[in-house]
Amino acid sequence: MLHCGIGVTMNHGKAAAYVIKAAAGGHPIARYEAAMDELCRGNTVRAVKHFSIAASQGVTKSLEELKNGYKSGYVTKSEYEQALRSNQKAKETMKDNEETRQQMLAESKRNVTFHYK
Repeated sequence: MLHCGIGVTMNHGKAAAYVIKAAAGGHPIARYEAAMDELCRGNTVRAVKHFSIAASQGVTKSLEELKNGYKSGYVTKSEYEQALRSNQKAKETMKDNEETRQQMLAESKRNVTFHYK
């Protein structure tokens, strides 16, 4: 909202501060947005760090940006490979968590009994 000025006065600085705060709090998309902001400012070192963290949280768009950075020369092969591995691990963890959640939900449905009067 602050970036666009929808319902409030446009304030890019404040918007960026909120994105950084959300990223520091662990929000994966905010981390990606922080990386994009750093990239637009020309701070590739910080952008690569943010993209790498977002990739390790399962954000696929970050891998695409890191790949572009590798092609452009500001991301090393080692950084890109590490991001690929951490992204894959994050996706496996998310899949395992979803399967566990589905199993628990199915089990709880089997254990539900209704008492009619």
